[in-house]
Amino acid sequence: MIATLMVQATATGYGALFPLNLIGATFRGPEALVGGTSVMLSGLLMHVVTSVVFGTMFSMAVLRRPRLAPTLVTGIAYGLLVLLFMTYVALPYANPTMRQRVIGAPGTWFFSHVAFGLGVGLAPLIKRRFRSRPQAHAQPIIAAER
Repeated sequence: MIATLMVQATATGYGALFPLNLIGATFRGPEALVGGTSVMLSGLLMHVVTSVVFGTMFSMAVLRRPRLAPTLVTGIAYGLLVLLFMTYVALPYANPTMRQRVIGAPGTWFFSHVAFGLGVGLAPLIKRRFRSRPQAHAQPIIAAER
Protein backbone atom coordinates (compact mmCIF):
# COMPACT_ATOMS: atom_id res chain seq x y z
CA MET A 1 0.00 0.00 0.00
CA ILE A 2 2.66 2.49 0.98
CA ALA A 3 4.55 1.66 -2.21
CA THR A 4 1.62 2.77 -4.37
CA LEU A 5 1.38 6.02 -2.41
CA MET A 6 5.11 6.62 -2.70
CA VAL A 7 5.07 6.05 -6.47
CA GLN A 8 2.18 8.47 -6.88
CA ALA A 9 3.88 11.08 -4.70
CA THR A 10 7.05 10.79 -6.74
CA ALA A 11 5.15 11.04 -10.02
CA THR A 12 3.41 14.23 -8.89
CA GLY A 13 6.61 15.87 -7.65
CA TYR A 14 6.13 15.57 -3.89
CA GLY A 15 8.90 13.03 -3.40
CA ALA A 16 8.77 9.40 -2.39
CA LEU A 17 8.83 10.05 1.36
CA PHE A 18 5.92 12.50 1.34
CA PRO A 19 3.31 9.85 2.30
CA LEU A 20 5.36 9.00 5.39
CA ASN A 21 5.46 12.68 6.33
CA LEU A 22 1.67 12.81 5.89
CA ILE A 23 1.26 9.87 8.25
CA GLY A 24 3.73 11.54 10.63
CA ALA A 25 1.38 14.54 10.72
CA THR A 26 -0.66 12.46 13.16
CA PHE A 27 1.84 13.51 15.82
CA ARG A 28 3.15 16.83 14.46
CA GLY A 29 0.28 18.43 12.57
CA PRO A 30 0.73 20.39 9.33
CA GLU A 31 4.37 21.25 10.03
CA ALA A 32 5.15 17.54 9.49
CA LEU A 33 4.86 18.11 5.75
CA VAL A 34 8.23 19.86 5.83
CA GLY A 35 9.56 17.66 8.64
CA GLY A 36 12.80 15.76 8.69
CA THR A 37 13.88 12.24 9.41
CA SER A 38 12.10 11.95 12.76
CA VAL A 39 8.74 12.83 11.17
CA MET A 40 9.31 10.33 8.37
CA LEU A 41 10.33 7.58 10.80
CA SER A 42 7.35 8.23 13.06
CA GLY A 43 5.10 8.04 9.97
CA LEU A 44 6.74 4.77 8.93
CA LEU A 45 6.28 3.31 12.41
CA MET A 46 2.64 4.43 12.52
CA HIS A 47 2.00 2.89 9.10
CA VAL A 48 3.63 -0.43 10.03
CA VAL A 49 1.69 -0.70 13.30
CA THR A 50 -1.61 0.19 11.62
CA SER A 51 -1.00 -2.29 8.79
CA VAL A 52 -0.10 -5.07 11.21
CA VAL A 53 -3.24 -4.44 13.26
CA PHE A 54 -5.54 -4.42 10.22
CA GLY A 55 -3.73 -7.41 8.68
CA THR A 56 -4.04 -9.39 11.90
CA MET A 57 -7.75 -8.62 12.11
CA PHE A 58 -8.19 -9.93 8.56
CA SER A 59 -6.19 -13.08 9.26
CA MET A 60 -8.37 -13.90 12.27
CA ALA A 61 -11.47 -13.72 10.07
CA VAL A 62 -10.16 -15.91 7.21
CA LEU A 63 -10.89 -19.60 7.04
CA ARG A 64 -8.10 -22.09 7.64
CA ARG A 65 -8.29 -23.43 4.07
CA PRO A 66 -8.76 -20.30 1.93
CA ARG A 67 -9.28 -20.51 -1.81
CA LEU A 68 -7.70 -18.00 -4.15
CA ALA A 69 -10.65 -16.16 -5.73
CA PRO A 70 -12.89 -15.83 -2.66
CA THR A 71 -9.99 -14.78 -0.46
CA LEU A 72 -8.83 -12.15 -2.94
CA VAL A 73 -12.35 -10.74 -3.29
CA THR A 74 -12.73 -10.75 0.49
CA GLY A 75 -9.33 -9.08 0.86
CA ILE A 76 -10.23 -6.31 -1.60
CA ALA A 77 -13.58 -5.77 0.14
CA TYR A 78 -11.74 -5.62 3.47
CA GLY A 79 -9.27 -3.09 2.02
CA LEU A 80 -12.20 -0.91 0.95
CA LEU A 81 -13.76 -1.20 4.42
CA VAL A 82 -10.45 -0.04 5.86
CA LEU A 83 -10.55 2.87 3.37
CA LEU A 84 -14.00 3.91 4.60
CA PHE A 85 -12.99 3.58 8.24
CA MET A 86 -9.79 5.55 7.81
CA THR A 87 -11.38 8.26 5.63
CA TYR A 88 -14.51 8.92 7.65
CA VAL A 89 -13.71 7.78 11.21
CA ALA A 90 -9.99 7.77 12.02
CA LEU A 91 -8.39 10.50 9.88
CA PRO A 92 -10.81 13.36 10.61
CA TYR A 93 -9.89 13.13 14.30
CA ALA A 94 -6.38 11.67 14.33
CA ASN A 95 -4.83 13.36 11.29
CA PRO A 96 -6.87 16.11 9.61
CA THR A 97 -3.82 17.13 7.55
CA MET A 98 -3.72 13.73 5.87
CA ARG A 99 -7.51 13.69 5.54
CA GLN A 100 -7.38 16.86 3.42
CA ARG A 101 -4.79 15.30 1.09
CA VAL A 102 -6.77 12.04 0.83
CA ILE A 103 -9.90 13.88 -0.26
CA GLY A 104 -7.81 15.66 -2.91
CA ALA A 105 -6.49 12.40 -4.43
CA PRO A 106 -9.31 9.85 -4.11
CA GLY A 107 -8.08 7.63 -6.96
CA THR A 108 -4.70 7.05 -5.38
CA TRP A 109 -6.25 6.47 -1.98
CA PHE A 110 -8.67 3.94 -3.50
CA PHE A 111 -5.98 2.11 -5.48
CA SER A 112 -3.66 1.89 -2.46
CA HIS A 113 -6.40 0.25 -0.39
CA VAL A 114 -7.15 -2.21 -3.19
CA ALA A 115 -3.42 -3.05 -3.14
CA PHE A 116 -3.64 -3.56 0.64
CA GLY A 117 -6.66 -5.82 0.14
CA LEU A 118 -4.80 -7.87 -2.45
CA GLY A 119 -1.89 -8.20 -0.04
CA VAL A 120 -3.97 -9.40 2.89
CA GLY A 121 -5.99 -11.62 0.53
CA LEU A 122 -2.84 -13.34 -0.73
CA ALA A 123 -1.15 -13.65 2.66
CA PRO A 124 -3.08 -16.73 3.91
CA LEU A 125 -2.47 -18.50 0.60
CA ILE A 126 1.25 -17.75 0.71
CA LYS A 127 1.42 -18.88 4.33
CA ARG A 128 -0.34 -22.14 3.48
CA ARG A 129 2.04 -22.76 0.58
CA PHE A 130 5.10 -22.36 2.80
CA ARG A 131 3.61 -24.56 5.50
CA SER A 132 2.86 -27.36 3.07
CA ARG A 133 6.48 -27.61 1.88
CA PRO A 134 8.49 -30.40 3.47
CA GLN A 135 11.29 -29.33 5.76
CA ALA A 136 14.57 -29.52 3.82
CA HIS A 137 16.69 -29.67 6.98
CA ALA A 138 14.71 -32.45 8.64
CA GLN A 139 16.62 -35.74 8.63
CA PRO A 140 14.80 -39.06 9.00
CA ILE A 141 15.80 -41.09 12.01
CA ILE A 142 17.46 -44.33 11.02
CA ALA A 143 16.81 -47.34 13.20
CA ALA A 144 20.55 -47.92 13.71
CA GLU A 145 21.01 -44.42 15.18
CA ARG A 146 18.52 -44.95 17.98
